[in-house]
This record gives sequence, structure tokens and C-alpha cells, in this order.
Amino acid sequence: MTSADAPRSLGTVFIGDGEMAARCRALDWAATPLGPVERWSSSLRTAVGIVLASRHPMFLWWGADLVQIYNDAYRPSFGEGGRHPGALGMRGAEFWTDIWPIIGPQIEGVMTRGEATWHEDHLVPIVRNGRLEEVYWTYGYSPVYDDDGTIGGTLVVCTETTPRIQAEREREPLLRAMQIEHSHLEAVFRQSPSFLAVLRGPDNVFELVNGAYEQIIGHGREVVGKPLLDALPETRGQGFDDYLGHVRRTGESLVFRDLPVLLHRQKGAPLEERFLDVTYLPLVEADGSDLAVIAHGTDVTEQVEARRAAERALAEVRASEAKFRALVDAIPTLAWMAQPDGYIDWYNARWYEYTGTTASEMEGWGWQSVHDPETLPSVLARWRASIGTGEPFEMTFPLRGADGEFRPFLTRIVPARDAEGHVVRWFGINTNIEPERRLRHAAEEANRAKSEFLAVMSHELRTPLNAIDGYAELLELGIRGPLTDAQREDIGRIRRSERHLLGLIDGVLSFARIEAGAERYHLEDVSIDEILITSESLTAPQVRQKGLTLERMSGDPALRVRADREKMQQILLNLLSNAIKFTAPGGRLELRYVAQRDVAQPVVRITVTDTGVGIDSKHWARIFDPFVQVSAPLTRAHEGTGLGLAISRDLARGMGGDLTVESTPGVGSTFELRLPLATRVAR
Repeated sequence: MTSADAPRSLGTVFIGDGEMAARCRALDWAATPLGPVERWSSSLRTAVGIVLASRHPMFLWWGADLVQIYNDAYRPSFGEGGRHPGALGMRGAEFWTDIWPIIGPQIEGVMTRGEATWHEDHLVPIVRNGRLEEVYWTYGYSPVYDDDGTIGGTLVVCTETTPRIQAEREREPLLRAMQIEHSHLEAVFRQSPSFLAVLRGPDNVFELVNGAYEQIIGHGREVVGKPLLDALPETRGQGFDDYLGHVRRTGESLVFRDLPVLLHRQKGAPLEERFLDVTYLPLVEADGSDLAVIAHGTDVTEQVEARRAAERALAEVRASEAKFRALVDAIPTLAWMAQPDGYIDWYNARWYEYTGTTASEMEGWGWQSVHDPETLPSVLARWRASIGTGEPFEMTFPLRGADGEFRPFLTRIVPARDAEGHVVRWFGINTNIEPERRLRHAAEEANRAKSEFLAVMSHELRTPLNAIDGYAELLELGIRGPLTDAQREDIGRIRRSERHLLGLIDGVLSFARIEAGAERYHLEDVSIDEILITSESLTAPQVRQKGLTLERMSGDPALRVRADREKMQQILLNLLSNAIKFTAPGGRLELRYVAQRDVAQPVVRITVTDTGVGIDSKHWARIFDPFVQVSAPLTRAHEGTGLGLAISRDLARGMGGDLTVESTPGVGSTFELRLPLATRVAR
């Protein structure tokens, strides 16, 4: 080829009007390791032509020195700052010193072994625009074979992906934030105490439901992905599909309160009615398509049932109050009701009858007009104190009647409270106690008359009896001469009868004193052992005479009771005498005592036990009534008035104790005397 052919050769190799084609034509290739263009192999010429003609970024390294050729599309990858156009025709290792450790081994693999490579979004930092930049590439290295079949060069087809990578980097935080926000929203959706469901399409297919919704529909039903009427077939005909259709067609929300729904919440169980506060909201996509519906609300079944129960209770209360008012209107006592602040809003008919007032005059605090002005201040003070504390009220004061007369009334007021203990009503009654006072006065007068009568009778009865006993004693002494055996026996009968009659009179008088409240008690710390020993000694002759055995069980000798010594002795002697009377010869009597401290008021329990005839349990209470003799055939053989046990129990109670019995017919009886334990124990 001649020198004249050189321009034509350049024009046929470096075809095109682009910048790089022009620069290739202008470059002195003879000064490069590739040498003059005329000497280039056909393979090199073809490869260069392809590179320059392509609109895709391409780069060619050729020969052992890897001389560089690139096209217009690759040109922007150099940036600004002078690397272009100096890269054209240079050796690769000399030009790419900054990245040769990365790309050098890759190119060597292609040149020596023919290994094509592909790298996607690969970081290859390069110096451009006056600084080292992080540049990402998607590129492939391919071998280009020379005319002789050897690898002549490496063709690089590449695309810079830095803008996309940077955009993705910028988008990733946004995506993460969106994912986090989505997670938060999903958590709120799932964990919301209110139920939530999203239904989409004309068949109302469940897209999402939260736990609260699943709890309402019950028994672990899987509804997501199913149409409403397939997932919850029992809702057919209850109107829910109509509500959803209305929202979807119109885009309008629907709000319901206390909406009833029947659900099969448990397998095999009947339909259960629940009540919902629910709102149906339209949900439209950003492009305005595919309208869905959000169902949001709460299960208010408990509130509805509670409200209905309260309404029923209120109706019952009103009915009960009406019955109460009708009942209270019929009683002779004055009665009324007040609000928590003391405002009286109802009186019974008897109030108006007695006071001669009207409802308008008495309403609120008008009742003060029928009170005695002297006692009204104290009544008001007490009533306001009760209103403030909620404590019951009790007081006696006069009220003026329709005739203008004041009469004493006992007034009691009690609060009615709700479940929290707050006063909701006051109920008051006023009882006329003037008749009671008259009766009490009459009873007191009668009691005084009885006491005076008993005092006179005591004197009048004792005087002749004492005279009878005195004359009988003189006759026994022989003032009328010696007595025959028959006469002496007759005088003995007279004296025994006199003593028996005197005992009866003493018993009646003693009972009368107790009944009249005239009995006096001299309380002191009394030794139990002393009383029992004395009682045993005094009854020993009767015990021996009847052939009985009396055993006194030992106790704590230091024990003392708080009692009247004489009356305690009287009770025990009466109990022992009864035991002797009603126990057959050969029987056994027992005395014992023990302290009981595990009670609020510690006591000593003293028991008298016998093996006598016993008493049926139906008579246990009656034997303590005055003048009662349980069995006439039994008591006929034992003279008495039937006052002994009545007196004994009254005396025991007068000392702060009591007297009780336990008995079995044919086995015997045990009488127990309980007296307060003395606070100090003898040492």
C-alpha cells in the first residue's frame, strides 16, 4: 500500500462522523505500539469499526500492550478533567494505574485463557472530574481473535450504573422506612383492641382481619381470601352484604350503634347474639380503582346487656317502689323518703293525715313547720350530720298534729346504698310513742303496786307462819304436858308444812323482786372451790339419805369468777337439790368446772350432772319459765312452785352469765352455769 492510500485506509477503518472516529483518523497510530493503520490486521480493523459504529459504550484493548480504543458512547464515562482524549491509543496499564489492580487480572484472564467475564453493578473507582469517584459498572470482557486465530484483544461492552446504584441507595432508607411504617401499621392493625377487617370486590372477599375480629367470629375460623357469605354463612339475610355494597357503590361511610349480629361462635353451638358499634369506610386505591371497604368497630355486647339489665333493674325498682309506697301508705306509722342530700320528696298518706298538711307544704325541707321550735335546732343538726356521714339517724322529738297538739315520736332514718356504697335514698319512719309511754307509766304503776302488795303479803304471811312454828316448837318442848308418839309425829308434820310453805313464799317473793328489777347484786371475785365445797357440805345429808353418790371433780383452785357470792351459792344449791330430787337411789351426781378463755368474754363453766330421769329436748327451754312443771306425774312427788330454775337463770344473767341444760330421758341431765372469769387469778 502506498502513502497515498493511507487516507483512504483511515476512512475505511474509522468510519463515521463522531468525535472518536475523527480523533482516530487524526491520531498518529504509527507512534503507538499498534503501528500504522495500513499494517493492522483485518480482525483489528473490523473490531475497531464495530466499536466506533456502536451506540453502546464499548472499549477495546489490543495487542500485548493493550492499546486503547473507545467510542463516543463510552466518552462520558471519563467525566471532565483531562483523561479524555488522552486515553486514546495509550497502553492500558499506563493509563488505568488507579484501577489496574482490579481490571488487570480480569483482562489477563481474557487474553491468556480466552475467558469471557460478566460483571454486574461492579464497583470500579476511577479518577475523573479531578477526583477519585466510586463508579459502578455492569460490563463484560470478551476475547477478540486475530487473523491467525490467536487472541488479539479484549472487547469491553459496558454500562455505567452509578446513577441507578445511587438512586437505589437513596431509595433503600425510604423503602426501609416504608417497611418499618408498614410493620408498625400492621402491628397496630393486628393488635388493635377494636376489630378491623378489609373486604374487597363485589363478593366482599376478606383481604385482612385482625385478632379482635377473629375473636368476635369465634372458633378459629379462617376467613381471609373467602367471600363474606362463604366465610360467615350465618350472616346471610342479616344485611351486612347490603351495607358493604352501599359503601362500595356510593363511596359513603355507614355508622351503626348497637348493631345486632347472630354468629356461630362455637362449633355445634346455637347462634349467639352479639352487639357491635361498627363503621364501614370506603378504601380507594391511588388510581381511583378497586374500591374496598374497611369495617372498624368494637364489640359492645357486655355494655348493651349491662344497660338492658340496668333498665330491667330500674323498672323492677320502680315497680318495687310503687309497691313499697302502696304498702307504706297502708301502715299506721308516719313514713317518708328523701334524696341523698336530705331533700324529702315523698310522704305516706298517714303523714298528711296526722299533720294536716299538703304535699306542696311538706316538699323538700317544709317538714320543719310541724316541729317544736325548741327541739328543731337539735333535730336539724343531727339530720345534717347523718347526711354528711351516711350513718343511720335515731332520735325522739315531738311533732304537731292536725289538732295542734305535740306528741312524742321515735324517728328512725336509714340509708339505701348502691353497689359502691354510696347513699342513693333515705327511708324514714316516725312512730308515735305516746301510747307506749302511757302503757309504760301504767306498767310502772302496776309494778310499784305489786311490790307494795308483796311487801305487805310478805309481812302478813310470815307473821302467822312464824307464830305456827313457834307454838309447834313450844308443844314439842312439852309446855302442855308430855307428848305421845302420835302427837309428836303430828307436830313434826305441822313444822315441815310450815317450812315448806315459808320456802314457797320466799321463792315467789324472790322472783317478784327479780321481775321488778329490785334485786341487788354485790359482785366480787369469788373462789369456785369455796362455793362448791360449801354446796357439797350443805347437800351431803340429803345425798346420803337418798343413797346417792356426789363426786366433786378437782379444778384449778386459783380460778375466780366475778359474781355475787350468796346468789352463786343459791343457784348451785338449787341445781344440786333438783338433781337429788330427780335421781333414783343408787344414782350418781357430779360437780366440775373449767375455764373457757377462747371467747370474747372469758367465762368459767360450772356443771352439775346427774343420772336422773332426764328431760326431753322439746322441754329444755320451758323448764326455765316461771311456774312450769314439765311432767305432772313426776313433779307431783316433789313439791315446788316451778320457780327454782327460773330464778336461778335470772340470777345468773343478772351477774353477766347464763344457765343452760342438756339432757337425755332415762340417762340424766347436765346443767351448766357460766359466769364471767375474774380478771385477776388468785395466787
